[in-house]
Amino acid sequence: MMPRRLALIRVVRAAVAAVVIVALHVAPTTPAAAAADVPVTTTNGLLPDGMDWRITMPDRGWNGTLLLDLDFVTGGVNAAYTTLHGRGYAAAGVRRIPFDQGGRDARVSAAQLIQVIDVFTERYGEPRYVITNGGSSGGVVAGYTMERYPDRIDGAVANCTVPGYIPYLMPRLSSLFAAKVFLGIDLPIVQHPGTNFALDADSWRAAIDAAQATPAGRARIALALTLGQMNTWTNAALPPPDVTDLDQVQAYMYDTLRNLYAFDVNTRRNQEQQVGGQSFTWTTGFDYRKIFFTMTLPEQQAAVRKFYRAAGLDLAADLKTINKASRIEADPAAVNEIHLHGDYTTRPQRPFLMNNLIGDPLVQPAANFGYLQEARKHGKGRFVRLIHVNGAGHCSFRANESVAAIEIMNERVRTGVWPSTAPADLNSRATRIDPALVPRFINYRNPEFAGGFWAGDTYKAEK
Repeated sequence: MMPRRLALIRVVRAAVAAVVIVALHVAPTTPAAAAADVPVTTTNGLLPDGMDWRITMPDRGWNGTLLLDLDFVTGGVNAAYTTLHGRGYAAAGVRRIPFDQGGRDARVSAAQLIQVIDVFTERYGEPRYVITNGGSSGGVVAGYTMERYPDRIDGAVANCTVPGYIPYLMPRLSSLFAAKVFLGIDLPIVQHPGTNFALDADSWRAAIDAAQATPAGRARIALALTLGQMNTWTNAALPPPDVTDLDQVQAYMYDTLRNLYAFDVNTRRNQEQQVGGQSFTWTTGFDYRKIFFTMTLPEQQAAVRKFYRAAGLDLAADLKTINKASRIEADPAAVNEIHLHGDYTTRPQRPFLMNNLIGDPLVQPAANFGYLQEARKHGKGRFVRLIHVNGAGHCSFRANESVAAIEIMNERVRTGVWPSTAPADLNSRATRIDPALVPRFINYRNPEFAGGFWAGDTYKAEK
């Protein structure tokens, strides 16, 4: 199949690239370590704004695909990229911008990645296909770049991430909010002052530990986690839970909730500081009773019911209590600004593969399902696929799982047809890539996402 870029576009871009390269500082080309028996060459340099870039090119057998990665300067030497270079992929990218320098603004990072394509084109010729690839914030940028630059990007693979910053932090706020309401925890969960954060995180854990020691506390811990659609299992040191063992399910939910403050609140504050210190997440407008009964994982809902019965508590009364509780409002200007920093349109024009661990402490698969649901509403669902790995920990993929996701996307952009993303086929593919690693792709049922809010939506505070 011929690439979608036309010859005229190639000529124009080559001319533009030639102009851009004049402004770049380029370090001498140096050979890099061998990648799966294929030698590679790595080149480094600086963009006009001072951001450093890196390109790694197989010395032979390039398959014509360029992978673009936000974190390639710092994360480009790993088992997954070594395997990918050996399979013919070139890769390039920049480094993540620190928070105190405006980090997490996908507009800036996406524009830098587009410049790197021009650097690559000047050195090696225009790639036949360009796939954005990244994990965590790099995954946010991968999807954002694909949506904003469909004329330059052929597809995107977003690993261990969510479709934008509001969909990431909104549901997590609901779990924190519910815990404060049900357990009487007096700690800031939005607009944290930044001082004594470690002490506050310790206080949160202590409060959750104390609650776990009582029947009522165990029930309310389970309900608080459920209302935010949080993952049951997030600790890589623990084995996957038996979802039929509700005692174990609740114990894992407790472990997740006790660590949520440390994972969430400081990240939220860092992004609030980029929008004038105002809150851009909220709890207004949520019907927590509806969320519990219609948008929760069955094992979590079952655990809540069991522990409420054991404690002799009235579940309906607690749901009524949180629905009547004073809510957290957002600042509309802050919401609008965060939208610009990295929220998604849910109208992709290029293929998008979202690859997540079901036990990632920072990522809820339900948020990605929300993106898919919205894309379907806009007639774009055919561009989106979700795949799930049965593991815990942030971005703790095995190398062959990461490579399998890239290979799926590479086939999709070359043929125009999605290859099978059924777990059995993904596992077979990953095993062929590296038989020494046992892949863990699974079927996973996502509930309807309760916290969806996408670029173009208008926030209105409840009065």
